[in-house]
Amino acid sequence: MVQVIENKERVAQMIILPYLSVTFNEVDNLIFSCIPYLDLTGIVPAFKQGKVTLNEVAETLEKENRKPKGLTPHHAFKMIRLMKNTKRYGNTVLYNYINIVNDETQFTGNF
Repeated sequence: MVQVIENKERVAQMIILPYLSVTFNEVDNLIFSCIPYLDLTGIVPAFKQGKVTLNEVAETLEKENRKPKGLTPHHAFKMIRLMKNTKRYGNTVLYNYINIVNDETQFTGNF
């Protein structure tokens, strides 16, 4: 993974390419791994309640002026802002969101 991060040119290329050009790979995996750090409650619909694009999610985060809280890495907010207008990621659909945080469990996911 360190090798992927150090190769900035390859990451930049992946961001501008649609999925039809290059299949899902380790760079995509690294980029999407930022999303679970964001609290998307009220933005991404819960189970069977609709769908939104990553672009719409990023726009809502900015519109609501949401900021990182607690241990949320600042890079997660920066990454979603970078992803929103790209051909490769902007139209990615998110749905079935769940966020569980209590004394025993911490889980966020889309399924």
